[in-house]
Parts: sequence; C-alpha cells; structure tokens
Amino acid sequence: MITQFIFALIMTLVSIVYSTFIPTDRLVHLDLKGAPPKISYIEQFFPFIKSLGATGLLIEYEDMFPFWGPIKPLSASNAYTRREIEQILTLAHDNELKVIPLIQTFGHLEFGLKLPEFAKLREVAQHPQALCPSKNGSRELIQNMVDQVMTLHKTSHWLHIGCDEVYQLGQCSSCIQRLRNHEQNWIFLQHVQSGVAE
Repeated sequence: MITQFIFALIMTLVSIVYSTFIPTDRLVHLDLKGAPPKISYIEQFFPFIKSLGATGLLIEYEDMFPFWGPIKPLSASNAYTRREIEQILTLAHDNELKVIPLIQTFGHLEFGLKLPEFAKLREVAQHPQALCPSKNGSRELIQNMVDQVMTLHKTSHWLHIGCDEVYQLGQCSSCIQRLRNHEQNWIFLQHVQSGVAE
C-alpha cells in the first residue's frame, strides 16, 4: 500500500515537472542516411522547426557526408557536397539553430563496415554493425571521420559520438585476449577514451 502511494506521488511530481519544465535546448535529430533532403526543402524546414521552438539540430550524416581522402568510399554517390554542407550550416545559423554533428564511432557503422575497404575492421566478420576496437585501422578510421566532420563544422561546440547499441563487443580473438583481466565494459571505455575523446 505504501509502495503504491509513493509511486503515485512520484508520478504526480514527475508530471508536474514535465508540464512546467521547458528545456533550454530543444534539438531536432536529422537522420540523413539513405535519402538526404534537398537544400530547397531544408530552406523551408529550418524556419518551420524554429517556429515550433527548436534551438538546434543533431545532424547524423553517415554516408551522406562528403568524406575525402582514404575514407572517401564511406560517402554514398548521392552524398551532400562540401558546398551543400556549408549551405546547410548557413541556413542553420540564419535560423539561430545550433548544430551538433552525430558521428557513429562504434556501433551503427554498417554504412562503412559493409564496404570491402573497411570490412576487416568489423568486430564479427559476418556482421557489419560494430567496429572492432582492437584492430589496426579502427582508431584511424574514427579519427579521420571526426576530423573531417569537424573540419566542416568549425562553429560547432559539441560532437555526438554515438556509441549506442554496440551489439558485438569483445567477441573477436584480439578483444577476447585484451579482456582476459577486465570486464567487457572496459574495452568499451578504452575505445571511447583512446580513439574518440582525443
């Protein structure tokens, strides 16, 4: 009986807080993979979300970002150009929307790990979902992605590194070897600290 009362009281307090609390930052997540909207659509969309109270954008490009150099294959044939990224960022600025780029740096890397050039970096050979943090080239791939995205997002103060839903972790022989004296979360934290947080 007491437990039900306490639960009801907590739920009432939560509903009061949520009905009166307005967060300072209200971000809209733009997941652009596969079918990026045209700039002409974005020109209309940004003022619309601003009018609804949005203060920023969490932009997840994946294969729609115009990567260059050794990681150019990550970009789809219909990826935005650098000029189009500049236009998107200018439109965001003009609508007073801060931009936080989201780069998948561990899980959700199918867009890159499905490619022959990067398949060797998979945690599990049969699944292109997760990057192996123990393989040579993994850290370099992530650092190149982060460097290139942030090069075009010079005014962004934040970067979202993904790292959710890493379904295959600590399964390859190299990771198993590294985990002999550690818990599985150790290898996760090592990847984030050494490869992404620099």
